[in-house]
Amino acid sequence: MTENKVTTATTQVDLTCVKPYGDALNDGKVQLSFTLPVPYGEEAEECAKQYARKLGLEEPNVCYYCELTKGYTFFNIYGNAQPTIDYTAIKVPKVEGTVMDRVECGEWIGEHIGRDIVVVGASIESDAHTVGIDAIIQMKGFHGHFGLERFKHVVAYNMGSQVPCEALIAKAKEVNADAILVSQTVTQKDIHIQGHAIECRINAENPAKNFMPCPGKITNIHIPGGNGVRVDTHIYNEYKVPANYDSMLMKLIVHGKDRAEAIAKMRSALGELIIEGIDTNLDFQFEILSNPVYQDGHKIDTGFIPDQFPEYCK
Repeated sequence: MTENKVTTATTQVDLTCVKPYGDALNDGKVQLSFTLPVPYGEEAEECAKQYARKLGLEEPNVCYYCELTKGYTFFNIYGNAQPTIDYTAIKVPKVEGTVMDRVECGEWIGEHIGRDIVVVGASIESDAHTVGIDAIIQMKGFHGHFGLERFKHVVAYNMGSQVPCEALIAKAKEVNADAILVSQTVTQKDIHIQGHAIECRINAENPAKNFMPCPGKITNIHIPGGNGVRVDTHIYNEYKVPANYDSMLMKLIVHGKDRAEAIAKMRSALGELIIEGIDTNLDFQFEILSNPVYQDGHKIDTGFIPDQFPEYCK
């Protein structure tokens, strides 16, 4: 192995000249996904190419684009990026420290501080749960780690649950505490609904054939991302979808400030998602999100699919 090179089973990588890996080593292939506020059409495609060139991409290729809503077009673009990075010159500060066990902690406190450390802890206000505070303070500790009560040169006070903040502060002052431990459980009343979320379940099935399961091998996959986009999945390139289990491949979830934004974000994510090699209900999900009745949202019931997509219910 030569200097600044990492040998693998298939290739050698020059870490002084790192570029994106697409189809081949150092080809600089990158993929961009974005939306432009222009109407869908050939002019929109050319606009996206010109924008990609201004970003520095060579030979940009629009591999996919679709109308998100009137006046807005979503794009997937491939191109060649030529800049390189010297990986060997990167210096990232590392946090280094020494982990001491219970005995070593006591010895260190005695040697360097020369007195007992006083700690006061409590679960405050409406919090009636003391599991966390107990695990830290009580002698038995948790999972094989003893609590502070077993530490030499540590005096620990556990005030229990539902302790008013004023009482905790008063106790800390009374015993001249060096540290205060506070536990506050978040309850259901602390949770507030904000925005709107939508989930699409991507299945290995063909809607045009009565949603028949479609097992097989996934030959290519690209998973969307971005702010407010979440993907729960187990699949990958070359993954073989079995015939004897649930056909669900992925949960695609988005969150927006309101329903309209969530719909637009889901349409964008569905447009970016690529699963090749097997049939899926991906396009059908996109059709649903694009349906005016669905977008309006006031006439959605269990008869929505038969009413709006009768061709899938034969």
